[in-house]
Amino acid sequence: MLHEIGITEEERKERNIKFHSLRHAYVTKMESGLSLLNAQELIGHADSKTTRIYSHETKETRAKSVQLIENLYDINTAFNKQEQEESKQAK
Repeated sequence: MLHEIGITEEERKERNIKFHSLRHAYVTKMESGLSLLNAQELIGHADSKTTRIYSHETKETRAKSVQLIENLYDINTAFNKQEQEESKQAK
């Protein structure tokens, strides 16, 4: 199977590449743009716990998660302020 993606038997032995290693690398790369559930589906795992074994959180993915939560908080705060102002004006 490794030869299908351009890794020769010699390279595999020299670099100690195993199929299992490629799964780790694949999921880690996918995490930068996909959710764990999408990764699970693409790899074909029945349970997301299995996919988590292969995943490795990076500083980049953690930062993106934090930014997403902060953005959602900012949007929610702005929306609540707008509702409060509209409610005051309606009275």
